[in-house]
Amino acid sequence: MWKDDFIDLLFPTDPQMMKIEEAMILKSDNIPKSLFKYKSFDEKGHSLKMLEDDLIWLSSPEKFNDPYDCALTYAAKKIGNFTFQRDIISFLERLPAEYKFSEEEVEFLASSDKFIYDFAKIFAKKHPNANEMMPEEYAELISRVVDKEFEQMENKLSAALRSGLFITCFSETNKSILMWSHYAANHTGFCVEYDFSKLSNKDHRKRLLYPVIYDNNVFDATEYLQPTFENKSFNNLMLNYAAMNKSIEWGYEREWRFILSNGPTKEILTLNAPKPTAIYLGAKMSVEDKKKVLKIAESRGIMVSQMTMEASSFKLKITNL
Repeated sequence: MWKDDFIDLLFPTDPQMMKIEEAMILKSDNIPKSLFKYKSFDEKGHSLKMLEDDLIWLSSPEKFNDPYDCALTYAAKKIGNFTFQRDIISFLERLPAEYKFSEEEVEFLASSDKFIYDFAKIFAKKHPNANEMMPEEYAELISRVVDKEFEQMENKLSAALRSGLFITCFSETNKSILMWSHYAANHTGFCVEYDFSKLSNKDHRKRLLYPVIYDNNVFDATEYLQPTFENKSFNNLMLNYAAMNKSIEWGYEREWRFILSNGPTKEILTLNAPKPTAIYLGAKMSVEDKKKVLKIAESRGIMVSQMTMEASSFKLKITNL
């Protein structure tokens, strides 16, 4: 699939292997001519302003209905193990003289895949109260405590990285009954059609538009984060890659999303979208709201269609107005 090639071009763990412009061309060749934004009416008037001024509001994934949206995981324990082993000599030199480790013990720890446990076990045997301590039990206890710390580190990092992401979502379809229900207030809202494919590859609105990848697993950032612990450069687009990943259960949405990795901010961020190519009215939209949308569409020369429910099947059909 082209998405696999796109990921290989844009998201290698080694940033020197990135081929950004090739990735942009590949994506441009595969962006659907029509992408749809479902919208409900809101008290702040954003819905109508979206039609009047071509503005779309970006949201933090913390506000999304999927609690896993933009989540990532990383093997903090693995990276911590690597860090300890990398600095093992200086680490052990800081210990009191009575805890001096032999060359054989240092070599053993340097290759251990459970550094904390093995270190704690050897340490317990050297302790002044070694006769009263059970090395295995002590090592297990220390490992559990450290593992809990690593788990908290993972959660804090994931939350911190998510807080700097701002996103708006589009779909390849305007006929999803579920999406009309979830994002257009039970079919009382509307759906806007955009054509991003005609934008230049240099246009940020196209460059920051990504296809969603549906998977069974949370995005694993371990390989991307490890270089930072080795004082090496890393692929700073990693966050965008994480934001592209969603549970396979959401696959019916056929989603594309505009992803801005801007860092935490209290500012209200917006996207200057292209002029809509069409507007679709929800099957249960009120007469009053329909008049508001039709007035804006007429003044801007935007085609409007009405979504209606088929009588004999679970499908929506489109009627041009």
